[in-house]
Amino acid sequence: MKKYTCLYYWLVEPIRNEFLDTSESLPAFEIPIEADFGTCEFAVFVSDDGKPEYARLTIPNLVKEKIPSEMLPMIQAVKEHFLSILRITYYSDATLFPRPIWTFQEDPTSYTMGLEIRQFTNRFFDIDRTKQLFIGGFPYREEIRLFIDGHDHRIPLQYRYLSLYKIIELHYKKQGIWQEDKLDTLLSKYSTSFTEIAVSKKPANHIHMLRDKCAHIKTGSSKEVLGVTHLNHKEAATVEKTMPILSDICIEILNERTDGKFVIMKRDMLLEGST
Repeated sequence: MKKYTCLYYWLVEPIRNEFLDTSESLPAFEIPIEADFGTCEFAVFVSDDGKPEYARLTIPNLVKEKIPSEMLPMIQAVKEHFLSILRITYYSDATLFPRPIWTFQEDPTSYTMGLEIRQFTNRFFDIDRTKQLFIGGFPYREEIRLFIDGHDHRIPLQYRYLSLYKIIELHYKKQGIWQEDKLDTLLSKYSTSFTEIAVSKKPANHIHMLRDKCAHIKTGSSKEVLGVTHLNHKEAATVEKTMPILSDICIEILNERTDGKFVIMKRDMLLEGST
């Protein structure tokens, strides 16, 4: 049976135009990480001028070219800890490129992983649409701000989730009481999407549950359970999978709310690299 090794990368911003890693690349340091499914290797690489350039997590012994879901919490844990340490030892506003990259190799002793990064040149500044959105969106500026915060990868995941959740709350919770029938009708349109991310409970219960985990460090009465902090990576992975659905729901709410004064298209957020 073939075995594959996953090479998983995080690029440190500001990123260079070209990224290249080979089996001959020498890391600044390399650390073994013990996991339930085996030992992975975490390595950090620096540029010629001594600045952190990228980190690589090597995950061996995969039976196919796919990252198993049970590995996602570990990957997220490594990423978040790496970023935390960068902000202590490098500079406090250090950030990672919003999208990790990865590849699979049958022979990890001999490989070349290259990437050329170019800024999109086909974007243009739509003056008329910008004017329409500025004028028509001004009465809804707080909701638009919440929506943008929900897609800002510089903001911690739990606060991004709460920003999108707040849009739903503003429109489906009146005087402290949820309009459950209306909310269920809205969410039923996305039942297939929730099923695809293995949500078995009612969609409303799912998004409320994640809200509680994002909003509180500890949840539960008889047992104290960590919420979506940097310590509970399983729940954070669940939030990550739910974010695109929540984004689509919020787009529908905002477009209905503004009654044609402006339209936010899902395509816009895809171009901006949303979750």
